[in-house]
Amino acid sequence: MNMPARDFQGGRLESSDRSLQALPDDLRERIPEQTLVHLALEAVQTIEWQSGSQWPPSAVQRSWPRPLLMTVLAYSYAAGVFGSRDIETVAQRDQALGYLCRSNVPDWNTLRLFRRDHVPLVKQCVAGLLQRVWLWERSQGPSARSFAAYLGGSSNATGLTDAVPDLAHEAARRVCIAIHADSMAMDE
Repeated sequence: MNMPARDFQGGRLESSDRSLQALPDDLRERIPEQTLVHLALEAVQTIEWQSGSQWPPSAVQRSWPRPLLMTVLAYSYAAGVFGSRDIETVAQRDQALGYLCRSNVPDWNTLRLFRRDHVPLVKQCVAGLLQRVWLWERSQGPSARSFAAYLGGSSNATGLTDAVPDLAHEAARRVCIAIHADSMAMDE
């Protein structure tokens, strides 16, 4: 994977690529929370599940539907909540995340193990969610701030970018932050 160098500073993983740093970790700063929930649910519908994973799922993982776990992770990463323990804690008080969990919050270890077993699919889903956010913003017209401009795209006369930004790279960055957050939590 060809990703820019990263530095860990102040409890956050920072990218050396300045065009990516301007994008807020919490996309709810850019779009309504309800829209982000809807787009996360849409993004998960596009995932093609493979018949098996590298490791057999644990008994706890088997008790949770894979689409639910994927939706919770994709939404959380788009909302700037990266650590699995943080997701579990936030889901207990956040209405949108609680809705996605169907009011039954998975424990942090289930989330962590699910992500570990499905990293490529999680990246794909987060990229799909970011693409939907980008398309949603474009549909809002020239008055909307350009999502793609935060990712280093150039704007046309309407203020919107013509080229699709590198959303797979941004998705990989967010998953990398989550992996590091969980690694740090495991070291405590």
